[in-house]
Amino acid sequence: MTAYRQYQDTRDGHIYNCVLMPDGKWWFAKNLSYASANSHVYNNDSSNEAIYGRLYPWDDLASACPSGCHIPTDAEWTALTTAIGEDAAGTKLKANSSLWATNTGTDDYGFSVLPAGFRADDGSFNLLGYYAAFWSSSVYGASNAWYRYFYCDYANVY
Repeated sequence: MTAYRQYQDTRDGHIYNCVLMPDGKWWFAKNLSYASANSHVYNNDSSNEAIYGRLYPWDDLASACPSGCHIPTDAEWTALTTAIGEDAAGTKLKANSSLWATNTGTDDYGFSVLPAGFRADDGSFNLLGYYAAFWSSSVYGASNAWYRYFYCDYANVY
């Protein structure tokens, strides 16, 4: 049985479901919707926010995350996918939803990844329905960070 609890972001009142994952940690089961300085809603269409949350650039992560929570490290992402079984972690974490271009998700743990797409550096929005990306807080190099992504046709998390 999946264990849930709720977290309320005191900055804007949004309530998020959190789910206890096989790595023993609580993870948000929905993308954040906090309107930080440089966050965006896909295609600047407010109806997308209720479904997919907001899209954040790397330099906005510190202000996007609620007090008492943190953006997972690369090691925490690895621990999660290892605990689930890396060969099909993407399938098991993706929502079983027609929002995915090809619905390959089974959502075994209530994590409910949705294909929110991304906003490129040039301001364009891409891959809604096909792709979901999640930053880690682990940096590499002078201006890069590790992230994980899910793609509609892929069983793994990359």
